[in-house]
Amino acid sequence: MAEQLYVALIGDLVASREQPDRAAVQERLLAAVAAVRPRVLWAAPLGVTAGDEVQALLTAERAETAVAAVTALSEGLVDPDGDPRTSVGTPVRFGLGFGALTTRHDTADDLAETSPALLDGPCFHHARGALERARAEHRWVCVRGADGDPDASEAKSLDALFALMGVVRAGWTATQVRYVTAWREELHRRVVESVEPKRRGGPPVVFVGDMRRDVLAKLARGLRSRVAEATDKSPSVITQAFQSASLDEILDGEEAARLLLRRMGGRAVEMRDVLDGGDDRR
Repeated sequence: MAEQLYVALIGDLVASREQPDRAAVQERLLAAVAAVRPRVLWAAPLGVTAGDEVQALLTAERAETAVAAVTALSEGLVDPDGDPRTSVGTPVRFGLGFGALTTRHDTADDLAETSPALLDGPCFHHARGALERARAEHRWVCVRGADGDPDASEAKSLDALFALMGVVRAGWTATQVRYVTAWREELHRRVVESVEPKRRGGPPVVFVGDMRRDVLAKLARGLRSRVAEATDKSPSVITQAFQSASLDEILDGEEAARLLLRRMGGRAVEMRDVLDGGDDRR
């Protein structure tokens, strides 16, 4: 039987113990986790596993949704009332690691109800190694594939891509983050409204990462005007804020990261199946 492969996500707050109001930071972390958890199809749910650390698990087939998770968590940790003239920096670093689990679980449903803190295996070891690299090199996100090699071509490409996005994002102000968050929230609302309920009488289960890019582009039309209305600003102010934040380029980078993660996940599954086929023949 083929072994299921996963992507472990580990996030660690930057200099959390040096924050003047650590309780407020903790509240923002818990709020960000609560907001992100229902918007991603986790293999094991996103949760706070230590005072300043978060962990979660995805199947390798859904690796690309890690992009939505790290962006939403990062933006959710920014104080919306922070100094509008000061850049927000990097509030949290992440490690993503592909691999198997060694912790036993009977079914996917059992795993979905298990805290990541109780899980172990190569995927978490690789994620921890990626996080250590992110800390050492002051990066936003680092990735390790199922072979654990940080210099493998796709992992290295992702590290560079996330590093470039991280540098741009670190220069955002709290005001720009607030506008970007409002843009993402409005897009999510439109996506939800565009999908028929998947069960009678229940809300639609929608994941933005599952939507085709052309569909998302159509739904995103006029979003900046809605953000302007919601924030009581003129459309030109929002446009200028997004241009100075290089939002279009960041969105392109996020799409490229999703494609690379999807490719890594697919390749890992293919390799697993090839190896499993060889074991069956023996």
